[in-house]
Formats: sequence, C-alpha cells, structure tokens
Amino acid sequence: MIDRICKEVGDSSHSSVKTLVLDNCKSSKIEGLGDFSSLTALSVVNVGLTTLDGFPPFANLKKLNLSDNRIRDGLENLSCPKLEQLKMSNNKVSTLDSLKPLTTLGCLKSVDLFNCPVCDIEEYRNSVFQMLPTLKILDGADVNGEEVDSSDDEEENDDDENDYSADSLSEEEVGLDYLKRNDLEDDEEDVTFEANGHEASEDEEEDSEESSVDNAEDSLLNESSHKRSHSDAFEPEDGSQDQKKK
Repeated sequence: MIDRICKEVGDSSHSSVKTLVLDNCKSSKIEGLGDFSSLTALSVVNVGLTTLDGFPPFANLKKLNLSDNRIRDGLENLSCPKLEQLKMSNNKVSTLDSLKPLTTLGCLKSVDLFNCPVCDIEEYRNSVFQMLPTLKILDGADVNGEEVDSSDDEEENDDDENDYSADSLSEEEVGLDYLKRNDLEDDEEDVTFEANGHEASEDEEEDSEESSVDNAEDSLLNESSHKRSHSDAFEPEDGSQDQKKK
C-alpha cells in the first residue's frame, strides 16, 4: 500500500492531498495514511482489508469507500467527524452490533452495505435507520424504500457545501439597479405630475391643455386691443393737423 501511495501522490505534499484512490492495491491493513490531514475523499476498494486497525483519524474526510474487502467489524476505528458517505458493500459485516460505532458519526447521510450478511437480518433496514438518525440513504434507497440515484446524493452534498444559491439572492443583490431604472423609465412615460408634486388625472391633463389654449387666445386678443388703443392715443385728430398747417 505504501508503494501505491507514493505512486499516486508523487512529489505532492501529503498534507495537501484531498482525494486519494488506492483501489486494487493489495494489503490486509491500512498503512501510510497518517500524514493526509486534508483528505476529504478516500477509496480503498478491493484491497483485501480484513481489519480497520491503524485507520488514522481524518478530521475532514467526507467520503470513504471500503467496498469489496473482507472487513467484519472494527468500525470504531473510523474517527471521521465529518464523514457523510460510507460504502462497505460486499464485505463480511454480519451483525447489527458491529454497526453501532457508526452512531458516533454525526454527519453520516449515506451507508452502503449491499451484499453484506447483515442485510439478511429481519428488520435490517428499519433497525439501521433507527440506529442512525442522520441517515438518509441505506443501500441506495431512502427510509421509504424508494431508490435514490447516487449522483443525486452527491449533488445534494455539493449543494450543502455552497454558502448560497442563485435562488437565495435578494433583489438588493441581483439586478436592483436595473429594476430601479426600469421603474423610473415607466414612471416618466406613463405618469404626469403637477407642479406641486401630486399625480395629475387624465381629466386634469385635458383641462390644463384646454386652459393653455384659451389663455393663449386671450393673450393674443388683449395684445391686439392694446396695440389699437396705443395707436389711437397718439394719432392726432383731423382738426389738429389743420391748425398746425395754418
């Protein structure tokens, strides 16, 4: 297993590796993983494991695949507080008691024990769901026995890791300026305001237009009348012209 680890990691620092796949490398026990402190996903499928003794604590591990091995018990060695998905199909787990250490994993959402002898126990599914209150999926099916696509489960876990989604954004965060601009443009096109700031009705607008026309006509008439009066005031009478000539 150590040789396989060196091949997979190469010159990378062990503490920086987040995903490690050691499938099909032959070893009866876990070894050489103590320095992988940042590991979030580990796959050790078809290795020949018979025990989990020496399994190091992983503070950040979320996905662990131990399928196709010969593990009977020893789940108390899984010190992974953030573990969400555990795959142990086709192992030698045969009793419900051997699963009790999983109760310490408070984030566990999905467990796969398919083709393990424990699956043949009467009321196996109900017992496991009662034992693990955070569990949502057991052997690919939910508590009601309805099958769940594994890709859907992984997408759900990925969504939980996001701080926010597009649906959670408010108007203040998305397009608020755009909405304000549109509202202002609509107001300018559809609404007329009087000088005092009150919204004018359609009747008031028509009255205002008619009043403006009437005022303009009155102004023209007054101006014409004023010009005639002014001209009359300075035009000499017929008699006055004759007197000046004399």
